[in-house]
Amino acid sequence: MTDLQLIRDHLDGRATAFEVLIERHRGPLMGFLRGRVGSERAEELHQELWARVERRLADFDGRAPFRALLWTAARRLVIDDHRRSEVRPKLVSLEVERASRQSPLSDLSHRQLLAAVERAMADLDPATAQVVRWRLSENLSFKEIAERQDAKLNTVLSRMHRGVKHLRVVLVDHKEAG
Repeated sequence: MTDLQLIRDHLDGRATAFEVLIERHRGPLMGFLRGRVGSERAEELHQELWARVERRLADFDGRAPFRALLWTAARRLVIDDHRRSEVRPKLVSLEVERASRQSPLSDLSHRQLLAAVERAMADLDPATAQVVRWRLSENLSFKEIAERQDAKLNTVLSRMHRGVKHLRVVLVDHKEAG
């Protein structure tokens, strides 16, 4: 069965078609990802890659080979990951520097910010709040969260998006008020 037929079957609701597609391309993709980001990060990026691909499958018309779309998405994902990893250490070092210069007033502001985040988390539906907590505090992969919640990967990704979007609004409001 061709990739295009598997995609059509998946879009028609046949659940196993997407799994077959993932397994067909797993080996080469994982080799590519491991070579660029290491074994630990490769599995998580592999999951994120397929979540991105699945969101775009309805637009896939088959004029170009599916492999081209898949490998382009994988390459872009690796680039995005490298960009994010370059920013993270800078943010952590800024936080450490700020913490070392904290005054009682900034400590109060930090406590107020944490309280605002907790209130925002309480506004979320329980499933969404749990996804955000597991992802941010326990650093679980989306696949692990989906398994724990007995939910589809796309559902978990949507919950995370919704939760982060809500937190972003609350934190911007908090910053403007402070």
